[in-house]
Amino acid sequence: MESPKKVDKDKLEYLQARGPKQIVYADCENTLDEEWAQKLGVDLDNVVILRPMSQTAEQIFEMLLQMIETDQVGLVVIDSLAVMLSQQAYEKDMTERTYGGISMALTLFSKKAEMLCARHDCTIIGINQLRENLNSPYGGTITPGGRAWRHACSVRLEFRKGSFIDDKGTELRRSAETPAGNLVQVHIAKTKVCKPDRRTGFYTLNYDYGIDAVADLVDTAILYGLIRQAGAWFTFVDGDTGEVIMTEEEKPLQIQGRANVIDYLKANKAFWDKLGGWVQREIMGA
Repeated sequence: MESPKKVDKDKLEYLQARGPKQIVYADCENTLDEEWAQKLGVDLDNVVILRPMSQTAEQIFEMLLQMIETDQVGLVVIDSLAVMLSQQAYEKDMTERTYGGISMALTLFSKKAEMLCARHDCTIIGINQLRENLNSPYGGTITPGGRAWRHACSVRLEFRKGSFIDDKGTELRRSAETPAGNLVQVHIAKTKVCKPDRRTGFYTLNYDYGIDAVADLVDTAILYGLIRQAGAWFTFVDGDTGEVIMTEEEKPLQIQGRANVIDYLKANKAFWDKLGGWVQREIMGA
C-alpha cells in the first residue's frame, strides 16, 4: 500500500499538469449582477454563464451532466433550484395542477451527478430556498425539490439574515434605515466532511465590498484565544508561544475598541497575514 504522502504528491503533480478546470454558473433566476461580481473579485472571463430562458429543469440538468462528463468542469453553481420548472409543469397551462415539482428530475440528477462528480473531480453547489412547511402542524421550514437532493449533498448550510451593522461593524437596530451591511447566520444542517457538531456561526457582509474578511478574522481569533477581549480592550496573543505580544516599548499590544482592531490589521498587512496563519492552524488542528 502506498503511503499517504506519496499519494498526495502524485495527485498534486497530476493537478499541476492538468491545470485549472472551468466554472459553470447556471443563472436560472437571471439575476446575476456582473458588475457586482467583478467588484467582489470574480473573473467572469473564466466563468461559463448559462442563462436558461425556456429550458425546463430536465433540460438544464442534462446539459450540466454533459458538461461535467467532458472532464473540463471543476465547479458547477445552480442558482437556484427553487425557480426551476419541470417538463410536466411547462407543458400544462395555468388552470391545470401539477404534482411533485422538480422532485423527480432532481432525484435522477442527484444520482447521476454523484457518480460523475466523483469520477471527474467536480463540485456542485446548489442554491435553494427555505419555505414554510404547510404540511406540518408544528410549522418549520423545508426546501423545494424533495429529499433525494438533501441526501446526496455532502454539506448543507442554512443562511439567514442577521443583525444590521454600520461601517465599523457595530450592530444596529432592525429599524436602521441606512445600514452598511448585515451579519449572516450560518447553520451546518448536514456535513460528511468534518465533525458534525451542527454549530451555528456567522460572517459579516458589507454592501460595498462583500464579505469583511478582517472583521471575520478578528471574531475567529477571539474564538480561538489569539485575541483576548476584556471589556472594550483587545490583547493580541502569539500563536507560537501562547504569550501576549509586546510592543517595541515592552508594553502589551492592546487596542481599545473592535473597530480600532480592524483598522490596525488593515494598516499592518504583515501582521494580518501572520494572525490569519495562526487562525488557520488552530482551525485545522481543532
